[in-house]
Amino acid sequence: VSIDPKSIKTDYPFPDKKDFDTELSMSADWFNAGEYDSITFNSTGVEMTSDTTAKVTGDLTMLGITKPVVLDVLLNAAIEHPMTKKPAIGFSATGMVKRSDFGMLKYIPLVGDEVQLLIETEFQTE
Repeated sequence: VSIDPKSIKTDYPFPDKKDFDTELSMSADWFNAGEYDSITFNSTGVEMTSDTTAKVTGDLTMLGITKPVVLDVLLNAAIEHPMTKKPAIGFSATGMVKRSDFGMLKYIPLVGDEVQLLIETEFQTE
């Protein structure tokens, strides 16, 4: 999984009329997208916990720091896509990280350190 930190969309009005999304994505206190243009998760292992669930271990890299993360993954469906008529499979993944582990310290403890990761994905054959 690769995420562009400039894709942040909060719809929150910043008090001094600056764009809050830009502040979060570009500021060195937050995601520092000028220096680090992606957040990545690379899986290193999969442990099936049932027919439709798994624990996926991998490396999360953010702000140039890589840490191991475990995601709980749910298979949502493996079906023929209703529009393309091609095989498709969808997953939901969740996990928790501490932003301080990646050097993002701004406003801790006023702003929570633990952040929930939510990844929704769908794959189709070409």
